[in-house]
Amino acid sequence: MPMSVGYARVSTQEQDLALQLDALQTAGCARIYTEKASGAQRDRPQLQAALDYMRADDTLVVWKLDRLARSLRQLLDTVETLHARQIGLRSLTEAIDTSRARCSGQAGGPCPAERPSHHDGGRRQTPPGVTGDPVSPLSRRPERP
Repeated sequence: MPMSVGYARVSTQEQDLALQLDALQTAGCARIYTEKASGAQRDRPQLQAALDYMRADDTLVVWKLDRLARSLRQLLDTVETLHARQIGLRSLTEAIDTSRARCSGQAGGPCPAERPSHHDGGRRQTPPGVTGDPVSPLSRRPERP
């Protein structure tokens, strides 16, 4: 059964995790990993422990994306790692949830791969009565001035 796993981080020992922990508990996280370390550090043992604990179809939940990564590159690397392992990512304050994008057949109907396709082998579709002939004036883009 898929599980929501929380990860909370503050940058200094003086900062408090309470706000993040409350939000993660309210979001239904079954397990929460906490860390007091700078986001710029690549070595974050509790984040690694959370990732090691998680299985395919689980979701990593963070209060805010900056708790997960300090730079865009670091965030992209983390998201790619999660995606490769089929683990979703949910950010509570940014309202981002990639777990629903994996198409588990939940509330949104069938996945795109399961929906009937109206594509015809990658060729551009044309309205009825218009030919797909490349020299047809209707199939060309207008020239820019």
